[in-house]
Amino acid sequence: MAKTIVVGGYTFKDLDHNGQLDAYEDWRLPGRQRAIDLLKRMTLEEKAGLMMHGTAPSIGAGSGMGVGTNYDLDRARTMIDGSKVVTFITRLAGDPAVLASQNNALQEIAEAGRLGIPATISTDPRNHFQFVQGASVAPGAFSKWPETLGFAAVGDPKLMRQFADIARREYRAVGIQEALSPQIDLASEPRWARYNGTFGEDAQLSKRMAEAYVAGFQHGEKGHQKR
Repeated sequence: MAKTIVVGGYTFKDLDHNGQLDAYEDWRLPGRQRAIDLLKRMTLEEKAGLMMHGTAPSIGAGSGMGVGTNYDLDRARTMIDGSKVVTFITRLAGDPAVLASQNNALQEIAEAGRLGIPATISTDPRNHFQFVQGASVAPGAFSKWPETLGFAAVGDPKLMRQFADIARREYRAVGIQEALSPQIDLASEPRWARYNGTFGEDAQLSKRMAEAYVAGFQHGEKGHQKR
């Protein structure tokens, strides 16, 4: 794990292990400034790896799709250190405490890298009563809600925002930062097999519900009242 640096009474992680505080390590600075500084330090290989979205490798049955309850940390280290991939989709299911510890283990590998760039961990939806292997994850101990089409049938943006806030808190509690849902594609092609991940064919309804979800996922159910 990265050592820490104390500057002006504040503590920072020494992500590139050079013993000094660099701009991208300084959490007091605006995100854009930190990102620009980091990009200047990255090699072309590291930038290419950052653009990849890999499956976090697992062990046991279903490991080809990353399914299971534990990561294959040796393969993950090869992806992070060798291929410079630090963005992953997780398909692990099971106990939330185990999922949190596994995601922490991925972050420890990423933090030990040359620049200590944190891993971004995403997931397909995992809060619904049904799931399809490769398109969603069994909810397990996560709260259970209607499918996206069910939310569309209810048609209540406030409920959508509440769901997004709860999903956000559940995801962050286990180390997931990115939700690969809901789909905002319109259900206009009857041969398409992923209708249930959309809000249907009504563009305006899809817009309202998607906006409510984004607001809830970013700011929480009552975030608009705090600004």
